[in-house]
Amino acid sequence: MNITKLILDDTANLNISNSDIIYYCKLESVGGFDTQLDESKIKKLGKVLESHGNVLIVELTENNPIPSKDDFIFCVKDDEVNVSSLLGYFAEIKMKNTSTEKAELFRLSLGYANSSR
Repeated sequence: MNITKLILDDTANLNISNSDIIYYCKLESVGGFDTQLDESKIKKLGKVLESHGNVLIVELTENNPIPSKDDFIFCVKDDEVNVSSLLGYFAEIKMKNTSTEKAELFRLSLGYANSSR
């Protein structure tokens, strides 16, 4: 079993759990924004075995190279473990733009199901 240790930036959103799958890709600059438009460039790194703060131990499941420090790293939750949706009557969302450049939000959507009347 091949494993690697990823040490992420302290400002990263670390909502990563054991069994999450880690993916990464190179970022391209489009119109002043760093974005990835070509899904074929997304590479699978592997499954998280342990997470300790900003340090992840990942089991490598593909023969892809280790991501560089400038790559965009993200995770996909294990759908066998995370099968539920939001519960309750209220939701609160906080959105924050940390860019110093002008940005616009074009669309925000929400899916919900009324479970009681």
